[in-house]
Amino acid sequence: MAYKTPGVYVEEKSIFPPSVAQVATAITAFIGYTEKATERTPNDLHNVPKRISDWLEFERLFGYSPPLNITSVRINANNALADGVIQPRFYLYDSLRLFFDNGGSVCYIVSVGQWGNLPSVSVQQSALKAGLAALEKFDEPTLILFPDAVLLSSGLQDIQKAALVQCNKLKDRFAIFDLKEQSTPTDLASLGVDDFRNHIGTENLKYGAAYTPYLHTSLKKTIRYRDIYQIITRAGAAINLGTLTKNRDVQTKISDLETAIRDVKTINVAVSGFLSSFFSTSTPQPTTLSEGYQVLDARFKKASNDSERHTRYANIFDFLYRIIVVFDDLRFTTPVGGTNLLNTLTSLTSTAIKLYGQLIAMDRGADSIWSSKYNCYAKTDNTGALTSANWRGWNPSDVTTLPSPDTTHFGSSGSVAERLRNGLSTLNQIFEQLNAMMVEISTSSNSIENNCNKWLYDHYPTFKALIDDLNNTMTTLPPSGAIAGVYAQVDANRGVWKAPANVSLNSVVGLTYNTIETE
Repeated sequence: MAYKTPGVYVEEKSIFPPSVAQVATAITAFIGYTEKATERTPNDLHNVPKRISDWLEFERLFGYSPPLNITSVRINANNALADGVIQPRFYLYDSLRLFFDNGGSVCYIVSVGQWGNLPSVSVQQSALKAGLAALEKFDEPTLILFPDAVLLSSGLQDIQKAALVQCNKLKDRFAIFDLKEQSTPTDLASLGVDDFRNHIGTENLKYGAAYTPYLHTSLKKTIRYRDIYQIITRAGAAINLGTLTKNRDVQTKISDLETAIRDVKTINVAVSGFLSSFFSTSTPQPTTLSEGYQVLDARFKKASNDSERHTRYANIFDFLYRIIVVFDDLRFTTPVGGTNLLNTLTSLTSTAIKLYGQLIAMDRGADSIWSSKYNCYAKTDNTGALTSANWRGWNPSDVTTLPSPDTTHFGSSGSVAERLRNGLSTLNQIFEQLNAMMVEISTSSNSIENNCNKWLYDHYPTFKALIDDLNNTMTTLPPSGAIAGVYAQVDANRGVWKAPANVSLNSVVGLTYNTIETE
């Protein structure tokens, strides 16, 4: 700077960056249960806080909505919906929808469990605390939510107090709590207020806020006939929609639809039961065949010695054999009932037999190279002894003649690890074909169900009206997701100095309880 007159001048030169950096506020972290938690490998986001910026990113990484818990559907004398009891099984998914609908944007998701393993999955305090502990290592989140915590059978305030402790320790975040509200609240006690006050304690309370009552929302849902067909009642008695019409075409289609629904369930139970049994010690468990195979492939590649490599490789053989057993069981042991689906299974049998033969040939080939390490076909099955005789689709003339050992895929030289890796590419191909078979079966069963649903929706007014009315019923949710969205919206549009109050809520049509001034 040029000075034009004599005198004493003081110049301040900053050698440090600005002391206050402009950062995003109200960055919410949702801790709870999702359908999956996969970015690159199966379940790699389990208990890993993941930053997302929009709804599409959430569904890509964490999946879709959980099945609804529908316990009652009652129709009146005119065969129209009288009432229904419908609630989400888990709250995180819909709470996040409220968050985005009310101004939220960037947030973190901590998936502490995958509800894709239903019905064995339930909300666990230990899982929520583990997710909270994982979040402590991340600086950006400033709000903590546990929408699923109200589903705990006990100990809700324990997880809430743990959140307050973390907020006090780090002093850079705040917790938003829901209360455990009864289904039809009539006073503060049934709203969960008294229970919260009596058990939350007196420490660190400035780092949290609790909100009540729950919200009646207009969030769209998808209810299908499969969700309700066994629980529809009229005048206190169970009723089938097919009995409400004399149209034979409609009656036949309802019967076909119910068969398709049972077939879809049979297939899902067969696959999920197999995965649950095979990965009984894995946490979390894979929910698809592809996820299961990726887990086994990764375990083999991480093996540190030849003994472990052989064990992991045998696990892969075992897994592939069991997929064929699942396929076989769908034809014979627990057969599907739909004619079209049975035809699909029958048409795939020759492919399954071919793949089964290739597996045995490679299995025996591996055993001829590494004696007594393989021959998994003779050891492994859901009953304990899979041989060619157990395979009911096997050509009878080949029952006593097993495929010859095939060593060509392993190469003739190299280390154990190298030769096993050589063979792995062929096993990968066999898996892809087996998985494609199972996907075709599942796709076929779902297609049959969807086609029946569409036909009835288009041709049977009673069916259409019931489904529409159920899908238009309100969904009741704890308020934390909407409140977090308001926090984010107010901070972004007005500033952190503005209290998040007197703001209307989107996708909300009412409250479960209207408080009075004295309350």
